[in-house]
This record gives sequence, C-alpha cells and structure tokens, in this order.
Amino acid sequence: MGVAERHAREKEALRSKIQAAASELFLELGYQNVSIRKIAEKIEYAPSTIYLHFKDKQELLESICIDTFAKLNESMTELDQRDLAPLERLEQGMRCYINFGLQHPHHYLATFGIPARDEQGKTIESEAVGNIGLQSFSHLRSIIARCMESGDIRTADSMVTAQSVWMMIHGVTDLLITHTEYSGFPWAPKDQLVDLSVANIIRGLK
Repeated sequence: MGVAERHAREKEALRSKIQAAASELFLELGYQNVSIRKIAEKIEYAPSTIYLHFKDKQELLESICIDTFAKLNESMTELDQRDLAPLERLEQGMRCYINFGLQHPHHYLATFGIPARDEQGKTIESEAVGNIGLQSFSHLRSIIARCMESGDIRTADSMVTAQSVWMMIHGVTDLLITHTEYSGFPWAPKDQLVDLSVANIIRGLK
C-alpha cells in the first residue's frame, strides 16, 4: 500500500469515526444540544480536526444522512439486479430495508429521526439529502408498481401505497432499534417479528 492510499484510508476512517460519534450524540442529547466540541471530546480529538472534514454541525448531519441513503440505495440496487418475481422482490426489499436499519442503528435513527433545526427552531432542509432520499423511495415505488402490473397486489395509487408501506416498515425498524431492549416487555425474537410484520404487510396488499 502506498503512502497516498494509506493516508486516504486513514482520512476516511477518521471521517467515519466522527460521523459515528456525532450520530450517537445527536440521538442521546438532541441535535440542538450537541456542539462540535462535544463530538471532539467523545472521539478524543481537537475540534479543529473535525473542521478539517466538516465545516459545521449541519454539514456533519447532512453527511450522515447522505452516506446512509447511499448505502441503502446500494443494497436496493443489488436487489434489483437479482432475478426475482415482483412480489418476492417487494418482500425482499422490505427485509433489506429493515435489516439495513438494524445493522446501522445510529445512522438510521440520525437520518430518519432527527430534523436539523436552526436557532429559531425552523427545520433545515437539505436539497442533497432530499434528492438522495427520493432515490431510495423511488426503489420502493418502482417495486410496488411492478407488483400492481403483475396482478400480485391490488391496483391502487403507487405513490400512496409506497408511502404507506414505507411508514409501516419504518415503524417496524424504529421500534426494533429503540424498544426491544426494554426488559419490562416480553418482546419476541427480532427475526420472528420481522417475518410476521413483512408477511402481514404483503397479505394486506394482496
């Protein structure tokens, strides 16, 4: 490995470390209560090191969202390349989404559960995050449309149906990440909950 390649890997590793620490703090303390200094303290670096990678806290959160969507889109694209019947593709797509969230819990919750707000409390919207997020949603809507064309699920408005399905699988994912560790409730094994949830959604769409 050459010097330039090693430096590039080290830079990317530090960038990922910053994102991981930031996503944890955003969830623990709330976006507005986290500073660059707090993130730096968590990873035991000087704040100036973080500014070498991100100009401010908003750009850092945006980078987490964009990278998360990019990885999700990559998983969905790989699924699209498999030779699957429309309904099976939809089922596997829902499982892919849920499993992705479970494998990247902090990034998932930071992306879908933390609206960035300015000093006046107004939500900060990012065009880049919105565009790549729509790419992820378009995968789901496309699969839904194919299932309607094949007659596997009832014909309806593909946009509304896709949004409804996303709301359901997001709810499953969010609850599995945030609530199944609570000892006061007798949660079933996660794989069983995923299997039954996906089956129920498919059954409801037919």
